[in-house]
Amino acid sequence: LVSLVRHAADAARPAIEARRHVLDLALPEEPVAVDGDAARLVQLLGNLLDNAVKYTEPAGRIAIAVAADGAWARVVVED
Repeated sequence: LVSLVRHAADAARPAIEARRHVLDLALPEEPVAVDGDAARLVQLLGNLLDNAVKYTEPAGRIAIAVAADGAWARVVVED
């Protein structure tokens, strides 16, 4: 999951920079395994980031945090 979040963040970076947003990533050092289609997960994460970019005031802050919580993985996007 961590690498998928990085991939989605990298893809969104031009739009983020164009609006002068600050992107904070809080990613664990260890991998967070998920059972899912990587392409669809990146698409979902990209959609969340696209919405955050659109609806955050220029020069605003967008934060993404990933955590493993027992058998669950958690992704939090704040804008």
